[in-house]
Amino acid sequence: RVEDGRGPPTRLHGDVLRKLRLRPGAPNIADALRRWAYSSGPAPEWSKVADLAPLVTTAAAEGDAVAVGIVNDAAEGLWEQIFAVYMAVKRGGGFGSAADAGDAGRYSDGDIVPIVLCGGLLQRDGALTKKLGESLMARESGRTGMFSGLLVYPERGPEWGAAWMARKLMDPF
Repeated sequence: RVEDGRGPPTRLHGDVLRKLRLRPGAPNIADALRRWAYSSGPAPEWSKVADLAPLVTTAAAEGDAVAVGIVNDAAEGLWEQIFAVYMAVKRGGGFGSAADAGDAGRYSDGDIVPIVLCGGLLQRDGALTKKLGESLMARESGRTGMFSGLLVYPERGPEWGAAWMARKLMDPF
């Protein structure tokens, strides 16, 4: 938006240009950005776009309005996905009990749903995680929510979780 005159320069704009080694104020930056985005064909190469995500969360944490808007939209999208999974599981008969999940000591039964966060953008104190937590709390307060979400940060890697789940399936007792 900055490059086509629809928005003012922001920190995020400058950070993206630096990352892509483009000089602010140079002619045809909008064209250079399009070439960068579509260099692999008619659709953007999403891994290239994803490489810019840490710039967004850093700028959002420092108050860049455009970055804050992107993070807010991403948190809302995550909430919608979480809620869709929650509703699908509820329609399918529920979540079982905390004991079924192998974690009776940590979680109680009811509508408290553990939401496991992993990945570089979902760090405990990250901008996206904070916004997602705010969204969950707002919904828990009764305004729009139907369940309480408990954000869980894994202490081990995904391969450990997959092995644990496989063992649990083989020996459920």
